Amino acid sequence: RGGYYVVKVREHLKVISLQTNFCNTDNYWLLINSTDPAGQLQWLVEQLLQAERDGDKVHIIGHIAPGLHSCNPVWSSNYHLIVNRFESTIVGQFFGHTHHDSVEIHYDDKNVS
Repeated sequence: RGGYYVVKVREHLKVISLQTNFCNTDNYWLLINSTDPAGQLQWLVEQLLQAERDGDKVHIIGHIAPGLHSCNPVWSSNYHLIVNRFESTIVGQFFGHTHHDSVEIHYDDKNVS
């Protein structure tokens, strides 16, 4: 549903693929619902809660990286809240779209150490 899915690639490791066109600033449907189009972020929380309960680690993949100028700031903010909550479960995030190699470090909003 919606082009996002989860795959268990081996014991205790899941890959969650997000449909990040839902955050694309060129997506005019975001004018109707920029918070959580298609319920994807709620689904992500449910998947991460299950992974946490099962003791699984998660890699998240997608095209447009949250935080880029081409990703809606409301969607990005909600995504970052989720990442902060599940910092012990999410062990890697991999995005494309920029057409160059880069690394982005995600810091906890409340504890920058």
